[in-house]
Amino acid sequence: MSKYVVEKNDGSKYEVNSLSDFCKGVGITERLLRYTNPLLKGKKGRYQEWHKGYRILSSEEIEKWKKEKEREIEERVLSGTDYITKEYKRLKKTVQRLRDENTALRAIERNEFRAEEEMRSWKESINELIRGSREEVWIDFAETEREEEKVLANSGKANVGFLVLSDWHIGKTVGLDGNRFDFEEARTRLTRLSVNVCKYIKLYGIKNIHIILLGDFIHAQHRRYMKSSAQFVEIESGVYCYHLIREFIESFRFDINNIYISGVVGNESRFDSRDFHTNINSEAKNSIDFMIYEMLKVYFEKIPEVTFNINGSNLFENVLKINDNFNILAIHGDKINQSNIDNEISKLKLKIFNERREYIDYVILGHIHSTLITDKYARNASLVGADEYASRGLNIPESYVSQLFGVVCDKDIHVFSIRLDK
Repeated sequence: MSKYVVEKNDGSKYEVNSLSDFCKGVGITERLLRYTNPLLKGKKGRYQEWHKGYRILSSEEIEKWKKEKEREIEERVLSGTDYITKEYKRLKKTVQRLRDENTALRAIERNEFRAEEEMRSWKESINELIRGSREEVWIDFAETEREEEKVLANSGKANVGFLVLSDWHIGKTVGLDGNRFDFEEARTRLTRLSVNVCKYIKLYGIKNIHIILLGDFIHAQHRRYMKSSAQFVEIESGVYCYHLIREFIESFRFDINNIYISGVVGNESRFDSRDFHTNINSEAKNSIDFMIYEMLKVYFEKIPEVTFNINGSNLFENVLKINDNFNILAIHGDKINQSNIDNEISKLKLKIFNERREYIDYVILGHIHSTLITDKYARNASLVGADEYASRGLNIPESYVSQLFGVVCDKDIHVFSIRLDK
């Protein structure tokens, strides 16, 4: 809990542990700021209401401000769609439960720290052997579920999280025996994702998270069979999808210090079907994915903890820099030959190095609706799950409903899939 809350005369407020550090940061005198403390009222020659537009709030004002924040959060949530409204109270209980679990985990960690150190040393040795090998390490998260392991920071580096969102295909309906999908089911699955993200943020002690948008967020209707499975027209799907993404981010925004949103466009959300596989950036902007990103940017641009990193001059590739020493390349994946994906990824990394002198540590892609995780790249699945396109057109027998979550600590990356269909 912060020791002080300092208000600026423009109405903004700052939670402060060290008045000295805060004053140095904004260029004011600590001694004079302390004279604005309401506890000094009535003491001759000391109290002053403001110092260069800043003042210390009283305990009563702090309590009132916190209640206003809570009320604002609740109103923001309640003004959204039904799925956030229904889950809000449950999420608050979940957060409290996770806090209690975290306290218990810390006690367990103190007893198991030595064993964890030995295990980490062993894993690092194995990873070094793997990095020196020409063979890929493949983990099939479609068939098995992994128990989450706590990633501990090395050399004082904090854990940085990233969440991959792609291939939602909002507006599409699926009526297979093993999979039913429409807008209501999309909201249900995103609720599950929100609950899991909140859990992982707490579990891994994440304060900074990257949201990676890979496109294909709406259901295209360029062909007759696409129209027959459509719940909404394309623009309507885009508007609904914008609200879903915005409210999804809002559901965990207040648990995070900084959110960085990066993105590339998909291929199916483009207005002209002839531009599905275009390499021209200006044509790529003619897409509902790009429209959604611009709407999100307008909404979040006044929120200081949210930063956008969507490069309008290159909507096909986006490089995320994590901890200044780890680069993740985000692509949609439609230009990757999936039958020769290892070689394609290697060529892409070499191309970027030759063009920009940037070394790519890891690659994130989507498009195929099937999870694949290796030590060099990871492929995201979809929100929609199995349909005739995935099972017959792409010859993928099972397309699980999932999205990728990852943790980066220094130069180590841990990626796993969050199942959303159960």
